[in-house]
Amino acid sequence: MDELLAIARPEAKPGRRAFIDSNMAETPYRCVGGAIFALQRAGFKEVSFVAEPPPSQEK
Repeated sequence: MDELLAIARPEAKPGRRAFIDSNMAETPYRCVGGAIFALQRAGFKEVSFVAEPPPSQEK
């Protein structure tokens, strides 16, 4: 979390947005939630999240 904050703070300028693109088959949702929280703490007013759903389990 501290590393992400250190990287994100200088980039969180007025009017800039952060985007998170995730593959939910490989990334636990709690990690995505933590990243959103860290980006908000860094100063981003808008954080967008896009995820590719895990593969279907249907046969």
